Amino acid sequence: MSIPSPRQKRVLSGLMRGDLVWEVPQESHFAQFEEASGHQSRVPLKVLLEMQEHGWIRRVPQGPQKCDFWEITDQGREAIPVTAGNLRNHH
Repeated sequence: MSIPSPRQKRVLSGLMRGDLVWEVPQESHFAQFEEASGHQSRVPLKVLLEMQEHGWIRRVPQGPQKCDFWEITDQGREAIPVTAGNLRNHH
């Protein structure tokens, strides 16, 4: 099983927390909106496609009038196991 890069881990852990990753029309990147902080960052499409190849996320098409978004899969949740030790270290 592949191990996510630090950037990919940030996207996966964000999706697990409820962040949104959606398409930016006419751009070659997607935006990750962090629900907790209100911060928005760019995620290159290449990164998302690599993650999709591993089966960690999937693109959810919304049709021509709406922006597509990405959601985490069960494999993506397993790629970044959350342990009690990890939770304690973040406080």
